[in-house]
Amino acid sequence: MPELKKYDTSQLDRDQSLPKEKVAPKVIEFPHTKLKSISKLEKNIMLVSVGIFILLAIMTVKLTVETSQLVEEISVIQVGVNDKLDKVNKLDQERSELSRASRLKGLAETAGMEVNDDNVRNVEK
Repeated sequence: MPELKKYDTSQLDRDQSLPKEKVAPKVIEFPHTKLKSISKLEKNIMLVSVGIFILLAIMTVKLTVETSQLVEEISVIQVGVNDKLDKVNKLDQERSELSRASRLKGLAETAGMEVNDDNVRNVEK
């Protein structure tokens, strides 16, 4: 089995007893000192640019909301139109069924009427 090496502990004590160098803390530079190097014109241009950007963002959101609301209204109107078209188609079909020639002849015979071909005319819509 290998033996553990023995270290001289006096050297370790000497390293701890040495005075350490003091490091000066870094001074934090605040933004207002950095802004002194920027001219008033540049500050105003940046302020206007940020304002325009915020305004455009708000307008984009507003227009998106308005567009979605209009799409919803259009879909509601389209559903109403489709319902009315279905109703019109059903009424057209019912009218066609009620105005069939065989049905009309049957009703006339039950009412005691006779078919007189001289009195029949073809009418176009």
